[in-house]
Amino acid sequence: MTACFGQAVSEFGKYQIVEKADGSEVQVSELLEMARESAFDALLKGVQGDDFTRFYVGWLQLNGMGETDFDDVTKFTRVGLNVNITDIFAKKLLIRNGKSQHLATAEEHVGANQLVGMNPGDILIEQVHRAILLYKAEDRGNLLNQLKRIHAEDITAPFWRLLASLKELLPANDDLKQVQGLLANGDDLRQSCKNYDENKQEQLSFDF
Repeated sequence: MTACFGQAVSEFGKYQIVEKADGSEVQVSELLEMARESAFDALLKGVQGDDFTRFYVGWLQLNGMGETDFDDVTKFTRVGLNVNITDIFAKKLLIRNGKSQHLATAEEHVGANQLVGMNPGDILIEQVHRAILLYKAEDRGNLLNQLKRIHAEDITAPFWRLLASLKELLPANDDLKQVQGLLANGDDLRQSCKNYDENKQEQLSFDF
C-alpha cells in the first residue's frame, strides 16, 4: 500500500497543476488520501462494511493469523482506515501476547459475550463470528434467529459476501471449517430464516 503513494505522486508530478472537475487545484494532502483509499480498496477486493470489519479483512490479507509486532498495528491504522489502536483492542479484533498480537478467532473475538453479533447494529465481523460459533454449536434455532435479525435472508447481503471473502483468506483452522459449512448450507439457511418463528423449536439439519 505504501508503494502506491510513490506511484500516485509520480503520475501527478507529470503536470504543473492538477485540477478537480470544478476547477480547484488538487492539494498534496488530498492526493495522498486518494492514494491511501484506492490502495486499501484494492487490497480488500471489494469488501464492504464498517471500518472495523475492513480492518479485520485487511489485516488477515496482509498478516494472516500469526503473531506480529505491535508497531505493525500503528503502521496499519495509518493507511485507509478511520479507527484507532485503542478501539481495535477494545473490540477484541487483535489479541495481545506480550509485545506482539494476533488476529482474533471467532471464539476469541465474541465468545465471551453471547449477545455480541446478534443485533443488526453490531459490526459485520461480529455478526459473522457469532454465526460461526452458532453453527459450530449446531444451534440452528439461534442461528436462524440471528440471520433474520441482521437481515441476511438474501445472498447479496454483506454477511454472505464477507463469509465468501473469509473462505478465501483464512488459514486451515476451525474458523475456516465453520465458514465453509455456513456457505455450503447457505441456500437452506436463507430460505429457512425467511419463515423462521423464534417461538417455534427448529430441528437441526445441517449438511456437513
